[in-house]
Amino acid sequence: MATARLVSGPQVQAIGLPGDENTPLGEALDELADAAEGAVRGLKDYERDDDHLVEQALMRTLKRSAFRLWERRPIVSATVMRV
Repeated sequence: MATARLVSGPQVQAIGLPGDENTPLGEALDELADAAEGAVRGLKDYERDDDHLVEQALMRTLKRSAFRLWERRPIVSATVMRV
């Protein structure tokens, strides 16, 4: 049985994404993690119960946020693990 409660926040990793003097990679990853967490919080309870909808929301948000930061469209993968 799925639960709408988050056990921990999204973990964001960067593979092939640059850090630069304007946006160091650590700050960018924090920004992406905040965006991902906001995307999950913005879902309705019944949407949070559906792993596929959560993954889609995360991927959409991370792609949009990464493009805003670097003007690149990275490959994004999201996996929901429930405890």
